[in-house]
Amino acid sequence: MQTPRHYGTITTPSHTASPQQPATPASATATPNATKGALAHDGPWRKKILLAGIRQAGKTSLLEVVFQSLPPKDTFYLETTNTIRKVDIDSSIVALQFWDCPANILANFDSLGVPLTHFQSIVFVIDVQDDYNTPIAYLIHLLATVAEVNPTFNMNILIHKAEQLSDEFKLETFQYIQSRVLDEIMDHPANALLSHIPLNFHISSVYDHSLYEAVSKIIQRLTPQHGTLENLMNTLVSNSGIAKAFLFDVSSLTYVATDASPVDNNTFELCCDYVMMLASFTKLYKNLKPLPPPEPSTPNTHSPGSSAPSSDSALPPDNTKPKTNISIAPPSRSTTIDSDASSDVRATGAKHEHISRPKAPRRPADGPEDSTTSSPSHSLIATEKAQSSPTTSSNGSTSQKTAKKPESKHDSVGGPTSNGTSTARSKTLDKLLPGGDQESRRWSSSSVKLTPATSLAYWQITESLSLVCIIRSETFEKHRGLIEYNVTFFRGAVQKIVQLERAKRAQ
Repeated sequence: MQTPRHYGTITTPSHTASPQQPATPASATATPNATKGALAHDGPWRKKILLAGIRQAGKTSLLEVVFQSLPPKDTFYLETTNTIRKVDIDSSIVALQFWDCPANILANFDSLGVPLTHFQSIVFVIDVQDDYNTPIAYLIHLLATVAEVNPTFNMNILIHKAEQLSDEFKLETFQYIQSRVLDEIMDHPANALLSHIPLNFHISSVYDHSLYEAVSKIIQRLTPQHGTLENLMNTLVSNSGIAKAFLFDVSSLTYVATDASPVDNNTFELCCDYVMMLASFTKLYKNLKPLPPPEPSTPNTHSPGSSAPSSDSALPPDNTKPKTNISIAPPSRSTTIDSDASSDVRATGAKHEHISRPKAPRRPADGPEDSTTSSPSHSLIATEKAQSSPTTSSNGSTSQKTAKKPESKHDSVGGPTSNGTSTARSKTLDKLLPGGDQESRRWSSSSVKLTPATSLAYWQITESLSLVCIIRSETFEKHRGLIEYNVTFFRGAVQKIVQLERAKRAQ
């Protein structure tokens, strides 16, 4: 079951496109998915794609299935396109506009109302279940017209409706149509110009994931940030032990970028189905409120000699309390505090700052202190620094004992730490971590074990982009913290790219 995906406005001109009466372009209207007050309906930043083909080739159906979440079985009830239909796509990382044109456009391109240089890409759809001769003849005529205005135009040939063909016959048909087109180009009088046009062939069907993969590759060629996104994906995969990663546009189920490794059809279908399944639960969390920003802690202004308000005043006297060792285990280390020391603190009203520091282990009475008995630290960052304090041994010599200090920005009672280096380090980490100085945000994540050796992981990157990875189960379980850490920085980099794109559209 697919979640309804509605992208943008669909506009149509009032006149029928025909060679005798040119079609008038549609007037500008507001786009629902555009940022309020920031995006216009049309602009130079929007990539125009011309969708051409003969009658009943499946042009409208592929747009409806991918961008409007139309069930494939309902494509039989779509009406024939008689006018130019413009579909605006704003939820992706690049703004697009598809021009769904009727078949008579191929006879006279002047009926478009704009020159062919107005488009950044052309997608020509060929019905694989129909006769190939007529669409190939129209395709060669289109290529000859495009070669006169731009010999390096981006051409995409979509061999559509391949669901009824077997895998073996599907490949043979694909190769046959490709060879026929190349032979017609070589036999054309203007073959010198036609041979310079890059042709990209794709086979697709609305009943499987081949259509989403073909549309993904078409959009990637029009994305200026595709090289940057691919480099980010390669860095994430190589440093996290990930086998394959996709950056999905959740609304259209197309992937914006992937790593440099080859794309396997089964892997893509698996990731696409997982995103579709998770998207079906989005309505359950639509009213989820963002996390409140952390409250600033107030420094403790009590002097060591003054009395500090504490709940310990309600405890019984020290003589009624048994002298036992109390173990307190913070998240980063294990600390042992003797009850005698805590009793002395309550009696004198001293500051509680030393409670969060590990106490030196007791020495045996018959030997020197063993440095290996100190409490270990479980924090990787905390091992970089240590506080050295002098200790006098039984023979009168002075030795240095290393004690770990907590790397937190505040002590256990909320006051600022006395170590200025730790405070500066915490501020530096807040600046480095993406969104450290912004409002807290809940980003969804999910993981599932497909087989005992393979896992599938999902992370939300932006409101419309998500990261889906195939990873070994053993690697994911052992190094999940490191992978989450790398994904955090990857999310910050992608969000900055999206912000720059939105700022460019707002200009």
